[in-house]
Amino acid sequence: MSDPSPFLAQHEYFALIWKMVTEGKLDALEGQMKVLAQLMIEHPDYQYFWALPPPSAWAELQRALEQGVVNPDIHLQLEATVLRQIENEDPPEAAQAYRALLKANVEPHKARHTVARILTEVTWEVLDMAQRGEQPDAGLYYISKLKRLAKRPLKVLNEQITKPRENSQTKSRDA
Repeated sequence: MSDPSPFLAQHEYFALIWKMVTEGKLDALEGQMKVLAQLMIEHPDYQYFWALPPPSAWAELQRALEQGVVNPDIHLQLEATVLRQIENEDPPEAAQAYRALLKANVEPHKARHTVARILTEVTWEVLDMAQRGEQPDAGLYYISKLKRLAKRPLKVLNEQITKPRENSQTKSRDA
């Protein structure tokens, strides 16, 4: 088992935010904490996890990962990253892809998840290439995938639905 210290510190931060949400103190949050709180509200399936104290959350995470469940804390961070990319238009292709999905009548939360999935896939693909000694330009690769999504949002979305999802634990075991 790996060292849980980084996870515990991160989860403590998320647990604090969730506690403020459940105590009705959303208005007291600012900046990134408020963004994370709003995203947490959109994820009722993970809220039980953020309510757990860090040691209990670590045990729950180990059990969940064995069953192929996504790490809720990483999921939240990834979605917040994509939201920042969309809002700041950095890269602009993230916002363009997101808007194309909305125009295709994909609801905003699912649209963010679609962009986040591309970011995740690119991350793993680039890491895999690097392990083989290749030196890919991750930024350009990500942008090319976002451009494809912007041009054909429903095609890419349907490919994501039919393509089996791999989690980080599966990837690291297979490496």
